[in-house]
Amino acid sequence: MKLLIKEKTRLLTSGILIIFTLSVALFANENWQQWLKLYQSGQYAALKQRLEQVSPEPKNSLEYLFFKTLFIKDGAQAVKNYQMIFEKSSGWLKRLAAQKLHDYYFALGLYLKAEGYASFIKEAPQEKASNPRSYKTDDPKYVIQFGAFSSMNNARKRQKELSQKRIDSQIVVRKINNKNFYCVWVKGGATFADTDQLAKQLKKQLGIEYRIIKE
Repeated sequence: MKLLIKEKTRLLTSGILIIFTLSVALFANENWQQWLKLYQSGQYAALKQRLEQVSPEPKNSLEYLFFKTLFIKDGAQAVKNYQMIFEKSSGWLKRLAAQKLHDYYFALGLYLKAEGYASFIKEAPQEKASNPRSYKTDDPKYVIQFGAFSSMNNARKRQKELSQKRIDSQIVVRKINNKNFYCVWVKGGATFADTDQLAKQLKKQLGIEYRIIKE
């Protein structure tokens, strides 16, 4: 009788643990989907608020660490986090970390180091992740970036250089680690191949490094 009671207790406990584990997993996936949606739509204030509501903070969650790092003011620590995420993750999260690392090094003018991450992003398969990542299905639009500057004045100087060569451009503000960068964009072609060909022609004409961006 005692053995029967112990066995029933063990089965009941196992069942509770399984349900709890599944609930935690479902809750985590739901959170990641919400965070990603806010991140992609540029709703950073709402994203920060959602992250602050998570208690306790999930340990060993690279997804949580990625979104949390968006609001870290210490640039060196942020890069360290993105590097760890890049090395330990895969799929959509690895691509996002690579993009952050590329943007950081490109903004510093470390183009060779940035190019390594750009090559990974370009060559990595465009996989669709069922949880939590979802990709836009709209036709991509490409632009050629001729510099990302921490001051608007420097961006305008670059824009003037392009204008003197009769090349139309626009200045777009992008936020990286809560810091504004003023990016000089030139409209690309209909496809990546067309844009790449145009970018190479412009580089030869201008002697300026570039980066192709998919909006």
